[in-house]
Amino acid sequence: MSNYYSPTGVLIIGTREILTGVAIINGISDDGEPEYEGTTEVEWDNQRSDTDVSGGRLFVDEKGGIWPFSSLKKEVGHE
Repeated sequence: MSNYYSPTGVLIIGTREILTGVAIINGISDDGEPEYEGTTEVEWDNQRSDTDVSGGRLFVDEKGGIWPFSSLKKEVGHE
């Protein structure tokens, strides 16, 4: 395993993920607007990594930047 960095030199800390969930509501107004309770139940079994247009996984750096693997730089000294 190796550490990777963004093209701007910021450490990669994770992958960008796509999640689905159910936003819990207290009710629905007469015009169809939900009144949100404030909690969302995440459906973890549906979690998947986000990808770029070519299908490559997207990675996130410590500053929130999003990068495809092809643009990352491997830490020097690790093979």
